[in-house]
Amino acid sequence: MSPRPVRRTQAISPFGIGAMIDFPGPVSLIHCGLDAWPFRESDPNHREFRIEDEGRLASRLGVKYFVQPIDFRYTRQGEDTNQTNLNLKLPFLRFPRWHVCPRCGRMFEAALHDKTAPFCEGPIGSGKDKGMRHPRRKTSQVRFISACMHGHLQDFPWWEWVFKSATPDRCGRLRMNTSGSASLAGVRIVCEEDSDAIKVIASRTLAGAFEFDPGKASAFSKLEVLCRGDNPALGIPSSIYPAPGCGKDLYPLLRGSSNVYFPHVVSAIYLPSFDNTLSEDILEILEDSHVWTFLKMCSQGTQDKKVNVQYAQIVLQNYYPDREVDPLKLAEAANKRLSGEDKTKSQAVNSDTAEQAFRRDEYDLFRRDIQDGYPKTNLLIRSTRISEYEPIICDYFERVSLVHKLRETRAFVSFSRIFPEDNLEEWQRRSLISRTPKEWLPAIIVRGEGLFLQFREAKLNEWLIRHAVQLQRRLDPISRTFDQLRERRQQMPQPVLPRFVLLHTLSHLLINQLIYECGYGSASIRERLYSAEGENPMAGILLYTAAGDSEGTMGGLVRVGKPGRLEGVLQRALEKARWCSTDPVCIESPGQGPDTCNLAACHSCTLLPETSCEEQNRLLDRGLVVGTISAPYIGFFNGAE
Repeated sequence: MSPRPVRRTQAISPFGIGAMIDFPGPVSLIHCGLDAWPFRESDPNHREFRIEDEGRLASRLGVKYFVQPIDFRYTRQGEDTNQTNLNLKLPFLRFPRWHVCPRCGRMFEAALHDKTAPFCEGPIGSGKDKGMRHPRRKTSQVRFISACMHGHLQDFPWWEWVFKSATPDRCGRLRMNTSGSASLAGVRIVCEEDSDAIKVIASRTLAGAFEFDPGKASAFSKLEVLCRGDNPALGIPSSIYPAPGCGKDLYPLLRGSSNVYFPHVVSAIYLPSFDNTLSEDILEILEDSHVWTFLKMCSQGTQDKKVNVQYAQIVLQNYYPDREVDPLKLAEAANKRLSGEDKTKSQAVNSDTAEQAFRRDEYDLFRRDIQDGYPKTNLLIRSTRISEYEPIICDYFERVSLVHKLRETRAFVSFSRIFPEDNLEEWQRRSLISRTPKEWLPAIIVRGEGLFLQFREAKLNEWLIRHAVQLQRRLDPISRTFDQLRERRQQMPQPVLPRFVLLHTLSHLLINQLIYECGYGSASIRERLYSAEGENPMAGILLYTAAGDSEGTMGGLVRVGKPGRLEGVLQRALEKARWCSTDPVCIESPGQGPDTCNLAACHSCTLLPETSCEEQNRLLDRGLVVGTISAPYIGFFNGAE
């Protein structure tokens, strides 16, 4: 079998568990669940794949640790053959199972575990060679499938569709005839007698199959054909694991359409849980994942749940015998970190959502004045006094933090189909990626650099209060559209607030300008927004690179964030935002972009690659940043020079 490589980062997104991938061959395979992964919890050789020092994210997701996708290793001639973890592969199964012959149109149903496609030996169906035998022909997978809004995926119900019944008499064989028409009416499914003499039993085109509105009854529902609960990523159905039954509406989809698969990925910026007054030796020891796991286990065995000096001595003797470190200081540092983790788990902010509360720790840390940073760790922040910047920066921002080094952990939680989000319970989401509960989730670690901007809260509040009526009136159209969108997707309403739209739009404008200033591609810079109202507000933007290759560490973001450079970047970004090449159409638009959830924001001025944006390029309006033609005064940066 020819190799089918997938990068480690791709195994999280966009080709995570449950995703169908088109490999050369051609063949479409689906990424299998955690039960089939070659990772073994009890195998000491597999500890290298564990991520055990991201307790903040693990606590939020209810797991103990994370596991990086297994990388394939093989030995070449002359290399050491005593290596461990050789020939480990990510598991894939064949889906869709239905195949069609490219010559005669006969349809064959394969099994999920089949390594090769079925072969057709039947007669040619039409033309001057009609009825004549032909050498074996390799079939190809059909391009039509079906799914439900609970994440289940199954083949297109061909028999049910042809016979217009939920319980068809599966006699004969199926054939797919195409007339060359661009519409579905040109695809006809024919049921024939299983004999050399071609006799049609029933036939039906695919016209009308895709005429549906998600959330309402589909063409399958009218035939009482509902979802069976199939999940080919988990090998369901099979002789061992039958389909559990679902009963939800089933919707037809094209195999390669974008709404077949949406990965749910939760990320976290690594935050050290100890201060930077410790020696570099102690910091390096505590950063060792194996050491930290051992110390945590030791703390559970003591009555007061603290690491004592004896365990610290064991660590030094077995892991770092050449280091001159005081065991007492190491034990004290470990206890301080343990108490910090416990405090983080129990801490809650009254008015924050779960996501806001999770990001508040990052926001508070980026606001600290850390001149020396965190040496020997995964986070290095150096701030410059805001007074050293020109008024265009210091008048609008409270702090500019230069993040020389950061680490982001991206954990794969689950996936959805048809819509990017769902209303499933947590246990339902986890059941889509594993038949048995796991104490770990797949994740990757990416490193890079960043630039953090904190808005002046007084300046922001003054703007929000002074123009409250105008801002609300301007955002009303996309607020109604956004509410309708979430209602169609069976999601809870979410308010569209001027604070968030301002932060989000400025983030996009800066990224579009930074790609010219620091040498990164637009897809290499990501945004992370910190926005919250109430007594303890947040208003910050983190623009960072987190890539699995060298492009994430060029140092360009930190350099342009220094005094004397950042002012020009912001000024040029605002100048471009004041006039778009599609104005006045863009600036006067009542709604445009993805799901019509943007105002003055289009591909010529504001939109980014979707991998860079947290909101799928929605909830954007540069009118709130620089003002509009009829109301320039409502722009937050109106008058900034």
